[in-house]
Amino acid sequence: MSRPQGQQSTHHRRWLTSRPAGLRADISHMNLDGADLSGLDLHGTRAHSAQLRAALLIACRLESADLRGADLSLADLTGADLTRADLRGARLSGADLTRAILRETNIAGYLHEAPLSGSLPPPLLREAMLAHADLSGGNLKGWIFTEADMTGVNLAGADLSGADLSGCCLANADLSGCDLSGARMKGARLSAATLEGAILLGADLRGAELIGTRMDYSQLANADTTGAQFARTLDSEDLMLQRAINDHERWIASNGERGQRADLEGADLSRCDLRGINLSGAILRGVDFSGALLSSVLLVMADLSGADLTASSLAGAHLNGADLSFARLRSADLTGADLGPAEIRENGGSTSGRKWATNLQGADLTSAHLKGCSLRGANLSDARLERVDLSHTDLTGARLATAILSGNASQA
Repeated sequence: MSRPQGQQSTHHRRWLTSRPAGLRADISHMNLDGADLSGLDLHGTRAHSAQLRAALLIACRLESADLRGADLSLADLTGADLTRADLRGARLSGADLTRAILRETNIAGYLHEAPLSGSLPPPLLREAMLAHADLSGGNLKGWIFTEADMTGVNLAGADLSGADLSGCCLANADLSGCDLSGARMKGARLSAATLEGAILLGADLRGAELIGTRMDYSQLANADTTGAQFARTLDSEDLMLQRAINDHERWIASNGERGQRADLEGADLSRCDLRGINLSGAILRGVDFSGALLSSVLLVMADLSGADLTASSLAGAHLNGADLSFARLRSADLTGADLGPAEIRENGGSTSGRKWATNLQGADLTSAHLKGCSLRGANLSDARLERVDLSHTDLTGARLATAILSGNASQA
């Protein structure tokens, strides 16, 4: 089977660029089994109930495409971009989605009415990008997600029994009520994930990161948690660090009259659960926060230059006016974080009308999650933003002229 008619392809290209005579491509109900659509820009295409069995869709652009009920069995979607596509009711048995992008894709309730055929292998999503996708309630039994980025994914009530989630990033994911019986989750990162009521009978959790993971009422009989990493608590670690943080919070609360400003330069706070603390104005140069839970923390005007925040959870954090120059934020979750400017106040507390921009010069944000993040007025000169989705990020007034934006970065 060849590609769709050239006239329709031309009209679709015009539609994508808002040019005259543009018309959104519609291949709904068409039989394109085995068709080679590799590399085509089918952004927004209507493909409801299309027959695409064993089709070649390598590196195809399918953002916001309507693929409800489409048959993609055995299709090759390697490297395809399915961001915000609608795949409800689609058939994916045997499909290869290696390194595909499925950010915010809707696969909710997958195959509830039509279970996986015993004659076809499960879908392959190795190294796929599934951040914030909706797979809730889906029959994902035996699916292969090895090394996939599933940050913030909704898997509530899904059947993942026998699935391979080895090495996956599932930070802040919702796995409540999931059936993970016999699932392979070796080395998976589940920091701040919700596993309440999940069934983990016989699951392989060796070496998994379970920092701040909620597991109330979960069933863990015969699960292997050998070498699993749990949150460090400062109470059992360096008492000097705990005292410095407590003194700093008193310093903040009293406007500097009591306590003392924290100077934790070079400290090791990796894998610590620090959610909700106030370290605004603290000196945190070169601190190791890798893998730490920093959700909703206050780091306004803090000095984090050169800090290591790799794979940390900073969802909802306030970093207004912070110095993050040359900080490492690879794979950090900054969903909903505020990195806009800080208001400069006078000694009496009154507003001065001046603002201090957040400094991210030279910072490494490769594969970071910035959905709903504010970077208003931020200095991103020479910052690395490779493989970052910026479509839901506020970049008003940000300095991006020399930022590195290659890879899968996109901007609305």
